[in-house]
Amino acid sequence: MKTLVTVALTLISFHISLAQYDPNYEPEETPSIVNFGLGIGLNYGGIGGRVEVVPVKNFAIFAAAGFNFHKLGYNVGGKLRILPDKKACPILAGMYGYNGVIIVAGAEQYNKTYYGGSIGGGVELKVGRDRNFMEFGLIIPFRPKEFDDDLNNIRNQGIDISDPLPFAISFGY
Repeated sequence: MKTLVTVALTLISFHISLAQYDPNYEPEETPSIVNFGLGIGLNYGGIGGRVEVVPVKNFAIFAAAGFNFHKLGYNVGGKLRILPDKKACPILAGMYGYNGVIIVAGAEQYNKTYYGGSIGGGVELKVGRDRNFMEFGLIIPFRPKEFDDDLNNIRNQGIDISDPLPFAISFGY
């Protein structure tokens, strides 16, 4: 008799659990307002990480820190998310922080990190079913006059140094 009761209760429990199953059910997720990502570029502090807070769907503020081949680089800023519900969301960004580095091999006294404002644009590409995304961007740094003065000073010392690009590229996940 005990076996019959155990089997009956097991079958009833199994039937009740199946009755609760809905193959079309999708839980309503409230999106997290905080994102963390790793990447390369000015808006990741060089090679580093970024924390982003999205207080409203179309706007995010961020802080980033990473290694810029000289020392710790950082940036803080904001970005406008133009089409946040689309798979490919165009973005515009502005930030302040590290935006130039001079490194001279064998003459470390010239190595220096420079800070200033930068603007940029790019795209967030949503990947997978989660809220994950990759971000590609083009950034225009407004380097301080001191950066150009130091480059010219280094050249006047007879050191061959290349001109920096007028833009930077970033990639992150």
